[in-house]
Amino acid sequence: MVNEGIEDALKKHSCYNRIVRQIIAELNNICLENVITQHGSCLYKQRGGTVTGDNHSLSLANITVHYILQPIADILEQTELFCRFIDDIVWITDSESTNIGIISALATIFKNNGS
Repeated sequence: MVNEGIEDALKKHSCYNRIVRQIIAELNNICLENVITQHGSCLYKQRGGTVTGDNHSLSLANITVHYILQPIADILEQTELFCRFIDDIVWITDSESTNIGIISALATIFKNNGS
């Protein structure tokens, strides 16, 4: 999902062609797959996901969550207020049915995207 988000962001916000976008996404994968952290004298390799506090973890989370939410943007626009900071989401609505619809849409979109 991270790759798709990166490629989508680059497609919308850069002049890179498809091949360059794919290369950038693959280089990002190489970085994610080779994160080594140190605690004391021990070294640890990250097995999955992104290390919290890693140099680009916030940017990757922001790009990926933005990409995941795009298919339900019309539903999210039904709120009085919708705010997202990285992977935290807050909304205000004046309708219980709208609230239930948003909860359902968010649950579905994140479940379908492996989050």
